Amino acid sequence: MLNDRPREAREPLEEAISIAEQLGAQEVRASALNSLAIVYGSLGDFERAVAAADGGLRLSEHIGSVEEIMRAYVNVSQAIQDGG
Repeated sequence: MLNDRPREAREPLEEAISIAEQLGAQEVRASALNSLAIVYGSLGDFERAVAAADGGLRLSEHIGSVEEIMRAYVNVSQAIQDGG
């Protein structure tokens, strides 16, 4: 999905999160947060990766999106493992 270009993906994802929040598109926002967690992890920013995944997880639980809940758990686990 990110095509091995996390630096280029970061800004559009942050913009997508902002727009989704303004529009109330919570599932889109959760998905973008989960994707942003992958980006931050790829960039070595594990603190932000965990924070983004946690935000995606909380929102996903709130809206009941099982698919995004699973993605968030995988992403936060990966960020914690990679960050030591």
